[in-house]
Amino acid sequence: TEPRYAVSGDGGAVTFTNVPYGVYKITETAAPSGKVLSQKAYYVTVGGATADTGDLEKLPAEFEWANEDLQIRTTVRKISTGGDPLTGVAFQILGEDKQTVISFKQDGKLLNILTINSLDGSAVIELPVGVYYLKEIVAPSNYVQATEPVRFEVTLNEPNEVVMENAPFVGQLTIRKVDGDGMLLPGAEFKVYGKDDYDQN
Repeated sequence: TEPRYAVSGDGGAVTFTNVPYGVYKITETAAPSGKVLSQKAYYVTVGGATADTGDLEKLPAEFEWANEDLQIRTTVRKISTGGDPLTGVAFQILGEDKQTVISFKQDGKLLNILTINSLDGSAVIELPVGVYYLKEIVAPSNYVQATEPVRFEVTLNEPNEVVMENAPFVGQLTIRKVDGDGMLLPGAEFKVYGKDDYDQN
């Protein structure tokens, strides 16, 4: 018997019509976009037919067939507003509703919190195709925590990357030049150095 082919429609269903009485083997030859091609094979019965199918599962003529999501490599980068890589930061991945915490894979492990401690300020994770938000939960030392999640989309067209910036903490320094009696003295000049005695503009 020649094999027959069909493609599932918008509703996700596929129907073979005018199938004679018998037992048939079904395999998936192309997966839906963003899904892993199933390596399973099933036998289905039409009209109550029976046959020796070995270890393969035998199903009725109408059944559901699930596919796993493809896990797409996505790079997360943390930088300063000046473009320098930052480390010592933690994130959550949120769903499109900005509320649901999404699990992701990193080095084969399923995680809920992403930490970046590498010197280049980046980490590679795996996510299914979709729209997500990157939420910072721990900011780098001496930087202001980002309060607005960053939207990003994972597609089949790699590379996929999301970048979040942090602004450094800034403050104000006031020096009053006075004489021995506490009188303010104009005309004094000062130079500010960093903690390691290098010039700061």
